[in-house]
Amino acid sequence: EPFANGSRGDIAPEDAVFMMNRLKQGTRKTLPGAEQKRLEGLMAALGAVVEAGMDELSSKYVALALNSLPPGRFEVEAYRPLVDAAVARCKSIRDPDWFSPRSLSMILNACAKARVRDDALLHHAATMLTRLDTVREDFSAQAISVIVNAYSKLNCSSEELFDHLAGIVKKQRTGYSPQAISSIVNAYSHLPSSRGPELMAHMSLLTIKTPPNQLDAQAVANIASGFARMGIDDAPLFAHLEKAALSLKSSFTPQGLTMTMNAFAKANHMTPALAATLAPVILEFPSQRLSAQDVCHAVHAFAKAQVRDDAVLKHLMYALQTVITDSVTKEEAAQERKRDAKKAKRAFFVKNRNTKGPMVGKDGEDAEEEDFFKDVPKDVAAPARGFPLTPQATATVMLSLASLYAHPDEISGTLLKSLLAAIDAIPVKEYQPQDIANLAWSAAVLELRAPRITDKIWEGMKSLTPMSAVDLSQLHQFVLSIKLDRGDSEVGYTFLDHVSTPSIPKGVDIPRIVRDLEEKLAASEKAGGKGKKIFTRSVFQQQVVETLRGMGHTDLIEEFVDPISGYSLDIWLPSRKTAIEVDGPMHFLQGKGDYAQTPSGSTAMKWRHLRQLGYSFRSVTHWAWDAIPGESRDSLAAPGSDSQESSRDGSQLSLYSERKLFMDRLLSEEEVDFWESWEDARVGARGFEQYEDGDSDDDEDLDDDDEEGLDDVQFEGG
Repeated sequence: EPFANGSRGDIAPEDAVFMMNRLKQGTRKTLPGAEQKRLEGLMAALGAVVEAGMDELSSKYVALALNSLPPGRFEVEAYRPLVDAAVARCKSIRDPDWFSPRSLSMILNACAKARVRDDALLHHAATMLTRLDTVREDFSAQAISVIVNAYSKLNCSSEELFDHLAGIVKKQRTGYSPQAISSIVNAYSHLPSSRGPELMAHMSLLTIKTPPNQLDAQAVANIASGFARMGIDDAPLFAHLEKAALSLKSSFTPQGLTMTMNAFAKANHMTPALAATLAPVILEFPSQRLSAQDVCHAVHAFAKAQVRDDAVLKHLMYALQTVITDSVTKEEAAQERKRDAKKAKRAFFVKNRNTKGPMVGKDGEDAEEEDFFKDVPKDVAAPARGFPLTPQATATVMLSLASLYAHPDEISGTLLKSLLAAIDAIPVKEYQPQDIANLAWSAAVLELRAPRITDKIWEGMKSLTPMSAVDLSQLHQFVLSIKLDRGDSEVGYTFLDHVSTPSIPKGVDIPRIVRDLEEKLAASEKAGGKGKKIFTRSVFQQQVVETLRGMGHTDLIEEFVDPISGYSLDIWLPSRKTAIEVDGPMHFLQGKGDYAQTPSGSTAMKWRHLRQLGYSFRSVTHWAWDAIPGESRDSLAAPGSDSQESSRDGSQLSLYSERKLFMDRLLSEEEVDFWESWEDARVGARGFEQYEDGDSDDDEDLDDDDEEGLDDVQFEGG
């Protein structure tokens, strides 16, 4: 204070900068009111000294001065003159050598943190950076990534600068640490336009050259997220990252692991094997440490991998429920907290005492909990909750559960009530069109008709535009599901019986909404050139088609489009009025758990709709087809055809005969309802009771805070 108020004489601006940086550490703490004012007064006084001597400072000290100010406080009048003086000083220097990459990165980073956008400064900084000697040692990966991130955060594009910095990176063949690689990938992935495949290909090569055991958890998460964000499908890179993730699985934080899983899912590299390996890691995290964002990322990843693990889903959904509702009883919450605390303390004990397994008491029994954990700090299991549930997160959870065909009531008796409360509490204007489309598709798959979700969907269909072709398709399936459930050819005014009135304005014309949807869908299909596309048959489907033609079904039609629903049927036999679906692995859940080889949500809904449309329906599953005895399994043509004349032999005839017998049995027997046979087995094994519609009990409103980090989510098949 004596230096700041001048009682000890004048001080050099460089000394004032150092003092401000020391005092900055105090601004990170919560201080009593008087102490806080005292600290702010000191910072303002020292800032005035720096401002007055700005013309004497080098670029290093200008950068340090700006970075000494508390983030977010640049708009305070006491600091604004200092910022303006620093910006003016930088813009006045025309000699590139006055700057350094590091000092410029710090200056730009400070401006980005405070949301101070000065276009003249940004243009001048870009010019200076492109004129600096590119062989300088301080053109480090950190400086480059900070610069790119600053321009991205300030929504300022400088193509020449980005290309210049990318060229510097591409000259670096070795020596980049995993942290450096991840920083550059993360920075460039946030730019509004891609820098082309060359830079990312170079970063992929540097990553693959790095042994998996040298990649840390943060680097894996950032690199995977960066490539996924840019939509780059690099199979060798993700295979390398998968090896690293598997070796690091115990090193991840909840946020790091779930963010990595989400990146793999977004890039379509979330394999069933990876999901199964990471499932136990998810279960090890106490529910208090899982934020709503973590839950959404994880459940999305399992849905993309088509792996349903009810233990993981129950753990994730419990964590979610404690964020969005108090529907869990106090007794259940207390038991869960006790389990989480014991789990965290046990991990602490094992790590610090190098002890494995339970401790044994004097009598050979497990030691009492208080004895077992008496030396463990009490705050080990402190909760670390993060983001609340947002509209996108709500829709993502519903979409993921529907894709896994996991009805909320199967996971928890109170989960559906909690999710409906979350959906109901968020105003429709806060939803994006894609969110409403995802909710609609989920309601169609899971046959949810509760007013709190249908009201939101109808209102969203009326007010939210524009919608993509995928959005329209998902909404169409929701409307189709309603129509087929009612047995109506169209939704009439009587459908208003299904809609409660509180959330939908009086006079909303649902039939008009439906007609508008159908008109938009028709326009979208026309614009997309529907009817002109050439479908590609799988080998599996071609084998089934050739077998049926060899049986005399020459009238079969492939990819027949149902005029009412718009569904494309793999094979349609007009003479038998039978629809045949050739269902490969992607139509079923994956993995080795209880739900392996059960239909995914989209498959289950299509089967249900085809039956409701009156089709005699059969499904040829890939495992049943593969189980047909015989050899030469890759042959597609029927014996006797031109392509078979030169290769007819006993084994081929045997295989073809077995395939004919299989299809003959499938078509001649009474209709086998594959879906209901599986549903009966599932209900009998788990005692699951279908949710009855109409639960409209009022729940508490939810907090509506912002959430960052969730990417747009939409699954194919809708």
